[in-house]
Amino acid sequence: MYNQAGSRDDSDLLKEPYWDILNQELDQWQKDGRTAIFWWRDDGAGKLNNQLDRLLKLRKKLDISIALSVIPTLVDNLFWSRLSHEESIEILQNGYSHYNFADTYEAKTELNGTRPIEHILADLAVGMQKLAQHPKALPVLVPPWNHIAPQLIPLLPEIGYCGLSSLGPRPSPMLPPTLKQNNVHISPFGNLNNKDTHTFLGTQLSISKAIINLKDTRTKKNNGRDIIGLLSQHDIQDEDTWVFIEKFITYTKYHQAVKWTSASDVFGITE
Repeated sequence: MYNQAGSRDDSDLLKEPYWDILNQELDQWQKDGRTAIFWWRDDGAGKLNNQLDRLLKLRKKLDISIALSVIPTLVDNLFWSRLSHEESIEILQNGYSHYNFADTYEAKTELNGTRPIEHILADLAVGMQKLAQHPKALPVLVPPWNHIAPQLIPLLPEIGYCGLSSLGPRPSPMLPPTLKQNNVHISPFGNLNNKDTHTFLGTQLSISKAIINLKDTRTKKNNGRDIIGLLSQHDIQDEDTWVFIEKFITYTKYHQAVKWTSASDVFGITE
């Protein structure tokens, strides 16, 4: 960890070996003269509640940019009013209604292949228009539950998208040249409990995801990706996950080989 002046502080985090291994990987980046670029995406936004307030306060405390992945059907004028006083927030589109159209035993998905494609695209276009009320709305789609039918991807630029963000290390093989994909890779979530809250995956496994992605990026084993994303879900994450996210960002942001950047930079979007 680091103190407020940005100097290294021998906190209890450094006594845990997985944090040491993360630091060793970042030190290797520094030795190589390279910068590890991170970005922060939070999914499922759209409701005014205590969790959203906590997220916005945490962003301000950490002093980095965050991409709020917003469900269009949830937002209203009060939601936009709450965000109007916040800085360093950009808006991505988290599907349209976040309704699960999958069959009972399939992975949850809103953007699957069982509905007519024109209906799905029409929903997404309406959602994009609604989110455009915010001055920092970006034409970037985040598929609900990080699932999207492959046949939809080449059609996204036709309704105005220039970016796609899901979960995992590799971009879609069907990505058209006018669509840029940057995913999140560090998802610190385990299973949903009976209160519909994601339990924490655990520090060791969560940091292992970061280390693996850092190493694959540094050694070019990641299909050309050079940006690593951290995922949070303020509305359904448990206390241990909140603690980890703050610790992870705080631990990495002052390392000389790390840069936390905005979604607009990630997707190359200029005003």
